[in-house]
Amino acid sequence: MSNDKTVWNINTGHPETVHESPLEPGVWHMPPDVCEVQPPSFDDATQRCKYDGSKWTVTTIDHEKEYLDSLPVVPNPDD
Repeated sequence: MSNDKTVWNINTGHPETVHESPLEPGVWHMPPDVCEVQPPSFDDATQRCKYDGSKWTVTTIDHEKEYLDSLPVVPNPDD
């Protein structure tokens, strides 16, 4: 029987499930972008949650800035 535990994605704060190694009890198969520290409560629709290695940071999403940052940069031919 496999042992599972919940960890959290450091870039989103979303929960993920990791599994204990069947060959090495106590060793967990964890991807590099998760942590065992539970994030604070946050609204996924209006906030971002990230872990910096020592603490979680919750910020408000600026939808206009995210949209503008997603647009390609077109060089000005006059420059």
